[in-house]
Amino acid sequence: KLLSYALERDPSDGLLYQTFSLLEQQHGTVERARELLEQGTAADPTNVYLWNACGVFESKQGNMEAAVRMFEQATVLRPTHCQSWQAFGVVLEKLGKLAEAQDKFEMALQIDPRSVPTYQAYALMKAKKGDHEAARRLFAKGAELGPKHAPIFHAWATMEMKLGNHERARDLFHEGVEAAPSSVALLKSWALMELELGHIDSSNSWYVSPKMGIKRLEQMGDKLEMLRTLIEQRSEDDIKLVMKWIEAQKIKKQKQKVFEVLKIGAPVPGDWVMGEQYDFSD
Repeated sequence: KLLSYALERDPSDGLLYQTFSLLEQQHGTVERARELLEQGTAADPTNVYLWNACGVFESKQGNMEAAVRMFEQATVLRPTHCQSWQAFGVVLEKLGKLAEAQDKFEMALQIDPRSVPTYQAYALMKAKKGDHEAARRLFAKGAELGPKHAPIFHAWATMEMKLGNHERARDLFHEGVEAAPSSVALLKSWALMELELGHIDSSNSWYVSPKMGIKRLEQMGDKLEMLRTLIEQRSEDDIKLVMKWIEAQKIKKQKQKVFEVLKIGAPVPGDWVMGEQYDFSD
């Protein structure tokens, strides 16, 4: 209602249409969201941010050719808008127009040589083409410029993991978790790699979910970091023995907590009442 009132007061403000469209997208009303973006570009035709938002919207809907037209308009309106060139390149890469995509990424980096998302997108394209050395150089440059940008570490680690370079992937997952201790994507990918390598089991104690709170996600990161240290210093048999011991200690601690709760007059812990002590997968 507030946004509708604002549009009535100033129907030429493209940002209002963009904001209204985002709300409609969150509610799943795609056609209404598209309608608002179209109204916005008609009311505020020189708003580069609005055209960029249109391109992002159409690319999410899988309408790549439409997205190309939107990003092209954005770059015409403002040739120095790095984000539009970068997004333009991503869409062209998805269409298989790799040479054109490379030109867009290069243009984005000319405008902003410190654009970490551009280095990441450019590296991913190189990796898909099989040019892994070029991808590594781009990932490394992006990570150097954005040491707290977790997505680039995730993308780089995933590439190395797929290539079988598990030690390098593990180090990159570690760097990413250092930058973003509660990143579900990083923690989940790291845990899945260790599971595939046989370093951990498929029990709920290694399960990573977006429903987990920040504290529990950070605890998972600590466990994976401890595992990384063990792998660096121990043999495969040592690792399995130590991890079994850790799980046994955890179970022992939980049992002790149960015994304490069962004592006459002992209060029931609040997290038990809420069911937060249990870790069930979907």
